[in-house]
Amino acid sequence: MLPRIAVFFLVLFDSSFILIAQEFRINNFGPNNYKASPNNYYGLEANDGFWYFANENGVLQYDGSRWNLLSIDNYSSVHSLAQPNNDSVRIYVGGNNEFGYLDKDPDSGLYKYHSLKTESLGQLSEIWNIITIRNIVFFECREKILKYDGTLVEIYDESDDAYLFLSNNQLFASVYGKGLALVREEGLDFVNTDFSFEEDAVFRSIPSLSKVTSENKELLITSSSGLYIYNRHTFQVTPWVTEIDHLLKNDRVADAVVWRDSLYAVITLSSGLIFLDANGQVQTALSKNAPDSAATNQVKTIFDELDPKIEGLINEENGLPTNQLRSIFQDIRGNLWISSLYGISYLTWGNDFKVSNYHPKTVITSSILNASDTVSSRSILFKFATPGYVRFDLEYSFYLEGFEENWLPQTDQVEKEYTNLDGGIYKFHVKANLPTGEETPEIVYPFSVSTLWYKNIWTYLFWISILSVLIFLGVRYRTIRLKALNRRLESIIENRTKELVIQQEQLKVAYDELTVINTELDNFVYRSSHDLVAPLKSIRGLVNVAKKDDPADNQLSYLTMMEQSVLKLEDFIKSIMEYSTNSKKEIILSEVSLNKIVDEVMDELRFYENVDRITVIKDFNQKELLATDSERLKIIMSNLITNGIKYHNYKQDNPTITVSSKEIDDQYVIEVIDNGFGIEQQYEEKIFDMFFRAADNSEGSGLGLYIVKDTVAKLKGQISVITELNKGSTFRVTLPTPK
Repeated sequence: MLPRIAVFFLVLFDSSFILIAQEFRINNFGPNNYKASPNNYYGLEANDGFWYFANENGVLQYDGSRWNLLSIDNYSSVHSLAQPNNDSVRIYVGGNNEFGYLDKDPDSGLYKYHSLKTESLGQLSEIWNIITIRNIVFFECREKILKYDGTLVEIYDESDDAYLFLSNNQLFASVYGKGLALVREEGLDFVNTDFSFEEDAVFRSIPSLSKVTSENKELLITSSSGLYIYNRHTFQVTPWVTEIDHLLKNDRVADAVVWRDSLYAVITLSSGLIFLDANGQVQTALSKNAPDSAATNQVKTIFDELDPKIEGLINEENGLPTNQLRSIFQDIRGNLWISSLYGISYLTWGNDFKVSNYHPKTVITSSILNASDTVSSRSILFKFATPGYVRFDLEYSFYLEGFEENWLPQTDQVEKEYTNLDGGIYKFHVKANLPTGEETPEIVYPFSVSTLWYKNIWTYLFWISILSVLIFLGVRYRTIRLKALNRRLESIIENRTKELVIQQEQLKVAYDELTVINTELDNFVYRSSHDLVAPLKSIRGLVNVAKKDDPADNQLSYLTMMEQSVLKLEDFIKSIMEYSTNSKKEIILSEVSLNKIVDEVMDELRFYENVDRITVIKDFNQKELLATDSERLKIIMSNLITNGIKYHNYKQDNPTITVSSKEIDDQYVIEVIDNGFGIEQQYEEKIFDMFFRAADNSEGSGLGLYIVKDTVAKLKGQISVITELNKGSTFRVTLPTPK
């Protein structure tokens, strides 16, 4: 006999990772698959056969073919889900400070969320557990338990010391320090006061395995105190000793289920998944102690082929995306779904768990018909799935009766679109091919497409008649029009000649304007390149000198010089950005506070050299708010105030800049006045030119006042300057008030 060898393959399939050990697979779905948060807290298989998961971004719905995210109010995270054990489609949802239910819209058939949260309930933490029993729903959060009877939500218990769980269709409360109690309408009826913990409680009850316990017993699950056998008749509780008690108590139990009526599947908050038999022994290579059942032997075979150093754990070392698991449930085929803090895992085995009265069937989840009156857009898109199966386990066969004659070849497609449909009656047929070789029952979806109106025979006759009349009228009209056109031809030629003369003059004016613009553009590009490169070259030179020199002697001066170069470059780039903003952005009028803008400018200049030596005086006589473009007004004030600081006379006793404003004859008049050096008369007419600087060693880029003038012009205003050498300058900006 050949020895068994464990072979693992990591396969990328439908964007999920699959760990294959013979017939055992772990399929991991992450944010790249379902387009939501990696954090998942709870999951269930609903009555419609689809799977639902409580996710940080909402409720994830998975039909086996595609994922869908259902958001709840306030885009709250979702921590718990529940559905009554009947034919109801309603799914109850618990989130962070939010709870309610999903119900299907009767028109669209899609789930819609309905909130039950009211202001009277106050602030709630996450609803971590939901229990439904006899048309009553209990929502549990850390600080209280809420009860919903289908009409009214009320606070059942306003405390944080009790966990609810179901046992034999009875509702129990596990209360800190008090024990177990039956939940009755009149209150709690304690049935076992000996079984209690100060900081732990029972949060789940699952059926016991019949080989060890009778049908009257169940397994109680606590978070950090272990597992217990519970007698439903006597209410007695005894510890259930397993060989991994230390692990379960230290790593804390997150959830547990009975798997395929043969084993317990237990997950923890930090160490992964493990299987226990009815004797509390881990199902690993201990074949002699394993119960004799097909399901158990299958699990044994799986663990025999895993690395024995993990001692039976299934965790991130052998296929799961993380050890931090949160919930587990078994679907109708006996496969396991695990929610974790990094995705959702789907554990499958080669053979299905036989469930009575379960017959897989394919469903059409969506049909989108576009039957407009154009041939190219007359189409229909079908989407389908087989509840209980994920898409990579199946292949589908389909055909469109009335469009195709035979079934198309089997494919893994989960949707099919038909286009260019003629009018008529169609039937879409689809069925799934199961891994066992069986097929699901054929689903038939009939629909009709109306005949295009212009393909009707009466439409053809109508248009032939219309066309005959139009031809007759057209010939006659054409004859009359040709005569009129001949008369108008001379007049048109004469008018066109005059228009050409006018256009020639307009082209000459446009050419002159373009010549000026082109000259400014050339000058701008040349000076921009020069002013951008110069500071960088200076920085580079200073860095080289700093490398060769003794850092202790001249380092500070070099760095200061480098800082000045960088500031020049920064100031120049800021000017270019302001020029670009003013040139391209549309004017947006709003109510603007000049006082606020001046404060913002001074705050931005607080690290500017000598700014602390300037006294800024504000004298505003008009109303507080101006109706203008706030961004452009800030560009104007920033450049004028910056120039006033940069070129001020700091040798005098009281350097000041005064900003005043007033409204005169439907115009805003803003003045920026300084008592600095002033401007020589020979430069007074050039200071608003692009790149003009009074001397080569001037600090600025020569763009500031040019941008101010251009921005004022954009606002349909005017700017002027009154200056006197060694006494100061007054820049006056006049802006129109909106009508």
